[in-house]
Amino acid sequence: MANWLEAYISALEALNPGNVDALEKLTSADIEFRDPFNLSQGRASFIELMADMFERLDEVEFRVDQRIAEGHCAMIHWRFSGHSQMTGAFSFQGMSRIEADSEGLIRLHHDYWDSAEILQKVPMLGRVLRYVKRRASHAGASSSRG
Repeated sequence: MANWLEAYISALEALNPGNVDALEKLTSADIEFRDPFNLSQGRASFIELMADMFERLDEVEFRVDQRIAEGHCAMIHWRFSGHSQMTGAFSFQGMSRIEADSEGLIRLHHDYWDSAEILQKVPMLGRVLRYVKRRASHAGASSSRG
């Protein structure tokens, strides 16, 4: 597996409020990060976004369970969990597309995950989303969430 990817995964899995700046040496100056709620451009913005996550959430845990890499591109499958005042405890899984530059610094990190898994935990909004999900789903489908 690519050293750049293993170093980045290790940093993400060990991330805490006291070591967010460790991402500085692993990311390019123009890193682009995107998830269903955020888009950040540049290293300072990315590190600020990660620091903000720890201000908003408690008990944050990020675990990668699968990785596929080819050259300077990779896909990882992960589980993210935490706790917030608004949602209570939560846990969801997702995928990330990660690209490194020629120096092995992360230049792109795009997260793909179902934001409804978090939004359903928000009071009132969750009730509406669960109703819409029930109405939109196939009549014969069963759902373990919801």
